[in-house]
Amino acid sequence: MTTTLVLQGKPATYSASDWAPRADVVENEAGYEVALDLPGVKREELDVQVDHETVTIKGERKLAASPEAYHRVERPYGSFSRVFLLPEFVNPAGIEAKLSDGVLHLTLPRREETKPKQVKVQVN
Repeated sequence: MTTTLVLQGKPATYSASDWAPRADVVENEAGYEVALDLPGVKREELDVQVDHETVTIKGERKLAASPEAYHRVERPYGSFSRVFLLPEFVNPAGIEAKLSDGVLHLTLPRREETKPKQVKVQVN
């Protein structure tokens, strides 16, 4: 049984064909919050796919000018892909994605039956 969110994918590199955006993953009572750094990537260039076990983020960061125009390129560009293996308690149907200020925010909520509940103690 998977109880944590597992990240798959290659670490960020500086080649035109092989990179992965950096990600922060935070667990809270509601589930997980994931933030991926994607400055320069447009919403139209992102593809977020969810199935019952994984969330896959694919996209492409394009150069702003022709490669010959650059004197130095330090930021990664080209296609990328990240895969997150989901714990069993995440509700895939409730996953949301929002791109804001170059950061892709994913909200991965817990299934209702796995959220913490407060139980009242009865006194006789």
